[in-house]
Amino acid sequence: MEIKITDLIAPNFYELHNIIKNEEYFNIWLTGGRNSLKSSFVSIEIILGMARDEKANAVVLRKVGKYLKDSVYNTFIWAIDKLGLTPYYIFLKSPLKIVNRFTGQTISFFGLDEPLNLKSIKSEKGYFRFIWYEEVNQFDGMPEIRSVNLSLGREHDKPYFFYTYNPPPETDHWINEEIAIKKDNRIIHHSTYLEVPKEWIKQNILLEAKELKKYHPLQYENEFLGKVTGRGLNVFNNIESRIITDTEINNLRIFGEGIDWGYSVDPFAWVAVGYNRKYKDLYIFDEVYGVGFSNPVAIQLVKAKHRNQCVIKADDEEPKSIDEFCDAGLETERARKPAGSRHYYLKWLQGCRKIIIDPERCPNADREFRKYQYVMDKAGRVKSEYPDKDNHTIDAVCYSIREIETYI
Repeated sequence: MEIKITDLIAPNFYELHNIIKNEEYFNIWLTGGRNSLKSSFVSIEIILGMARDEKANAVVLRKVGKYLKDSVYNTFIWAIDKLGLTPYYIFLKSPLKIVNRFTGQTISFFGLDEPLNLKSIKSEKGYFRFIWYEEVNQFDGMPEIRSVNLSLGREHDKPYFFYTYNPPPETDHWINEEIAIKKDNRIIHHSTYLEVPKEWIKQNILLEAKELKKYHPLQYENEFLGKVTGRGLNVFNNIESRIITDTEINNLRIFGEGIDWGYSVDPFAWVAVGYNRKYKDLYIFDEVYGVGFSNPVAIQLVKAKHRNQCVIKADDEEPKSIDEFCDAGLETERARKPAGSRHYYLKWLQGCRKIIIDPERCPNADREFRKYQYVMDKAGRVKSEYPDKDNHTIDAVCYSIREIETYI
C-alpha cells in the first residue's frame, strides 16, 4: 500500500514540507503548543531527506542526554515504522544510534551535558546534513548553539538545522527574544493541537486542554497555544507585534511624536505614533534610539523621520535641548509632568484596544513594551506602581499622547 505524506503530517505542515523539500530554507524553527506534532513532523522530514540523499546523516541534540531515549529516539522509531521502513534500520541503544543497514547512514543522539562527545564527532560515511535541536529553549542561548553548528554543519554546504520547542511564558527568555529578531535565512512555523485532526489526539489530552482553558486560561494559552504570556505580570496585555504598512500609516489621521532624553547611560528615544480614534488603536511605527547621541546627531536622525504637521512633545527636564530642536526647525514643546501624570498616561495606554508595534521599524519599542512588567516585593506580592526601568520608548510614547489628546 502506498504511503501518502498527508497521512503522516498534519495539514498545517503541508506548506512547510514543500519548502523543506524544495530547499527554500535551511534554518527551520518550529514553535507552538503541546501535541501540535512538531517533533513527529521533523522526524518524518529527516527520514525522507536521508532517503533523497544517501550520503546524508543526522544528529539529534537535547540539552540533557538522559531524556533522548524516551523522547526523540522513540519518535524516530515511530516515524520509521509509519514510513514502512523498519526492516531497513538497526536500532542501537549503546551508543544511542539508528543505522540504515543498507546505506550505512546514521542518526546519532547526543546531550550537550556531555560536550566532549561532540568535539571530535565526524560522520563515518558521507556528511551531517540534518541537525535537530529538540526542546531548544532548554539550551543556554545562541552562542552555545552557534558553536555546535560550526562543528556539525561544516561537512555540507547546505545543512538543515531544525529547532523545536514550546515557548516559555517569560517574555525575556532568550529564545523569545531571539525569535523576535527577523532573519532572512530562517523560517518560523507555529502550530497548535487545534490544527491536528482530532482522531490523531488522545481523548485525555483533549480533556486536559479543555479543563486548563476553563480554569487556568493563561496557562492554557502558553502550554497548548504556544503563546508567550508572561507570568501574569505584564503591564500591557494589548500588544500586537507585526509589520505596519505604509498604507495603514497614511490612512491614520491623528499622529504624535515624543522624546525621552538620554545620552551617556540612558538612551535618547524618539517615537512616532498614530491613533485610530474609532477603534482606540495606537500604532507605534517609527523610532530613533541610541546611547551617545549629541543633540546635533539626534536632530539629524529625527529630521529624517519627522512628520511636519506634528508637534514633538519632549520630556520637560531638558529645556535647553528643546530649544536646540526648535532652533533646528523641529517644532518641539515641553511635555509637562504634573503629579500623577505618568500613572495617567500608562493607564491610557492600557485602555487602548490594541498597541500595534512594528518590530522592524521599532525594535526597541517592541522589546520594551513586551518586557514591561510589574515587580514583586520580598513577600511575593505584586506592587501596584509602574516600574521605572527599561522604559525609554514607553516614556516617549507617553509624551506623544499629549499631542494626540489635542485631537480626541
